[in-house]
Amino acid sequence: MSPGSRDVEVGTQHVTEKTDKHFRTPLLAVPAGSPEELLEPTSVLSKIHSSVLVHRQPQDSAIPTVSPASLLVPVRVQQLTLPLSPSHLRVSSAQDRTYRVPSYFGQPRLLIDCFSSYPQQYKPGKVAVVLQGRHAGKKVVVIKQYDDGSKDRAYPFVLAAGIERYPLKVTKSMGAKKLAKRSKVKPFIKVINYNHLMPTRYALELEGLKGAVSTETFKEPSQREDAKKVIKKLLEERYQSGKNRWFFQPLRF
Repeated sequence: MSPGSRDVEVGTQHVTEKTDKHFRTPLLAVPAGSPEELLEPTSVLSKIHSSVLVHRQPQDSAIPTVSPASLLVPVRVQQLTLPLSPSHLRVSSAQDRTYRVPSYFGQPRLLIDCFSSYPQQYKPGKVAVVLQGRHAGKKVVVIKQYDDGSKDRAYPFVLAAGIERYPLKVTKSMGAKKLAKRSKVKPFIKVINYNHLMPTRYALELEGLKGAVSTETFKEPSQREDAKKVIKKLLEERYQSGKNRWFFQPLRF
């Protein structure tokens, strides 16, 4: 056995726990010659008290798996906080698009896959709140999501449409002309990084939105204006129908 490593029993398997010289944090390594084994992540967390290698489970795979040559994300179990249950995690081999995060105040460093941060969280029709930029605090509806990024944008993002100027309050005593003027909506379309969005529990299903915006829309100002006109008409019709009222109310913060 090489220096800086020791045998650990996980389930019915013997694996070797090694220390990465770059991280000074134990890494869990499954023997390269062993076939793929199915392990319960809870047993991994309970039996290995120094570190665990985690990777988010893709949506199409229902069973957590352990890959033979797996080295990813050293995280101390005592400080591990997971937004998902252990059944959504797997041990996987390190691929491209991994980044080193520096250590602060003695905390362990992480080797994370930024493309797995928000798996399938933003689907078409999902309503979210913008957190950064000129439209911070505005509500948007996701038109199309790119979980793996694109050739031009090497980060996960969404194409979203939102309301830049919300409808004003109306009363019964107002005339038809005033009601029409105060019920107008000024929309915007934007490419937004996942990190700059906060998902909500609401959804806005509009069939006309799906084909209104694409990545090509943002290359020509004329296409952008045409897309906003289509979205403006759809949103005003939905507002006047009385549905999805929460989406048409400005966020108070």
